[in-house]
Amino acid sequence: MENNLRLHVRSLVLKHGFIPIALIVMCPALGCKRTESSNQRLRDPGLEAKAVQTVPEMQHRIASNDQTYRVSFTSKPSPIPMNEPFTLDVVVQHEGNGDAENLNLAVDAAMPDHQHGMNTQPRVLKRGGGRFTVEGMLFHMPGHWELYFDITDAAVAERAQFDVNLE
Repeated sequence: MENNLRLHVRSLVLKHGFIPIALIVMCPALGCKRTESSNQRLRDPGLEAKAVQTVPEMQHRIASNDQTYRVSFTSKPSPIPMNEPFTLDVVVQHEGNGDAENLNLAVDAAMPDHQHGMNTQPRVLKRGGGRFTVEGMLFHMPGHWELYFDITDAAVAERAQFDVNLE
């Protein structure tokens, strides 16, 4: 079991960098835990279909890395322009049909091949019911970008990410 935990932690570090390390270190102290029954419930394909149906106007739909949340978003303008500001309309839904009202969202983006992020600091406006507007996004150069949605609910944090290839 200890070896499995080490492999899991290593994969998180490789996939996400330093954020999960802080969460792993802090989580036991905060009383975080996930039960097998909640993991099974999150894999219910009926819940995924329901989440997709409730947000039909959104352009992109992704799951958070631990499958706890569904993130749906669209950019304005669409497609995402190069070196011009854009806005994201985002909806975050809890897979377990939990209350989305207490969720918080932080959004950022980076170019992993270049090891840098955006030159701007986006502003997230909470609109209620798991809906957010993100202003001040700007991809200043072409290439592979990763768009990060960091969702927090009390002591639990989880990331969803989306690849954008800007030409």
